Amino acid sequence: MRSTASVVFDGPASPGHTLAPLRRGRADPCHHDAPDGSIWRTSLMRSGPVTARISRSAPGTVDCEAWGPGAPEFTETLPALLGADDDASGFDPQHPTIVAA
Repeated sequence: MRSTASVVFDGPASPGHTLAPLRRGRADPCHHDAPDGSIWRTSLMRSGPVTARISRSAPGTVDCEAWGPGAPEFTETLPALLGADDDASGFDPQHPTIVAA
């Protein structure tokens, strides 16, 4: 089974930085940073295993192609995984570096 999804953010998106904490070391067989900037992940969803390729097609757009029995579930939950559902309304950074970003 194959499934695709795109997530559009109001500003720039960085799936590499967002997903980095899910990586279990440089040799993690479930996470691969490809030379073209895309991220390959494998996951075990409730509906089954999935292999996914996550990439940026524009600064604020993240695209995903997923294969396997868990592909539809993975693409359905992708916005939450990337932080698109996070409420940033109360975020008030004080550190100058974060304010500048």
